Amino acid sequence: RIRGSPGSGKSLGLAERAATLAKEGKRVLFMGFNITLSSYLRELARSRLNGSGTQGQEAYDRIHFTHFHRFLSELVGVEFTGSYDSVEQMTISQIEVAKKLYKTQTYYGTRGYEVFRPVPIFDAILIDEGQDFRQEWWDFLRDSVLQEGGEMAVVVDRAQDIYAAGGWTDNMPGFGPWTELKESFRVPLEILPLAREIATKFELNVADLLPEPRQVTEISFFEQAEISWINVATDAEKEFKTVAEVKRILEAIGVDGHDELTILFDTHESGINIVNQIQQELKTGTIEHMFSTDKAEQRKMKLAF
Repeated sequence: RIRGSPGSGKSLGLAERAATLAKEGKRVLFMGFNITLSSYLRELARSRLNGSGTQGQEAYDRIHFTHFHRFLSELVGVEFTGSYDSVEQMTISQIEVAKKLYKTQTYYGTRGYEVFRPVPIFDAILIDEGQDFRQEWWDFLRDSVLQEGGEMAVVVDRAQDIYAAGGWTDNMPGFGPWTELKESFRVPLEILPLAREIATKFELNVADLLPEPRQVTEISFFEQAEISWINVATDAEKEFKTVAEVKRILEAIGVDGHDELTILFDTHESGINIVNQIQQELKTGTIEHMFSTDKAEQRKMKLAF
């Protein structure tokens, strides 16, 4: 079990482990808490296997990327029906159904299809953002889904325990002391003293959750970020200035200067409009994005992204 602050390398280390195990021929369940994290973990693991040719693709195919609720839904498939008052109640019921499937080695069906397959067993189960999981989820994965003698690992960030569920990781049976990742390569060094001052002044009781100043100040595979602030008064002005800023950045670094340029929007409508405008301005082919007015299409795009 590993814990650390945002940007300390938790997900990257877990992806490296998943890639290593898969290259050894192990079948790996790489699990996050939601669809966005699962997609991110997929890309991290893919990056660790790039350049390995056929062996890398075969290893990638041995890793199953998912999040807990989707994994459960795929397991219980056509066997699960019912309505419940909360997601928590539904999850508990799904776990009970899944336990019976594993106990009897019954086949399970994929959602929406009358297709039946053996229940999956994995040589290793790696969990990211474990503070959002529950003890019952971990117990089910360990007792039913993990191959006997297999490997499990969980990484957590107590500072992001937004569901107040992370306490279950403190007294996990079978684990020794925590592996601590105390440095952050995401938080600017200049912000850390201010963050500690605020935490102390307002008695937030989070000082121990803040990362420590990193000893290595420059790392070759992390580029220095450029931060700009643009004031806008209307949606039209926001879209115009955003497109202009994107053009400025790309002209400065070159269109092929970065593999990825990330833009966050406040609404999907703004996202669609701005992406379309950038597409017209740059004329460089398709821009990958996650914006759609159709919810089902948006979910597919988000997963593919």
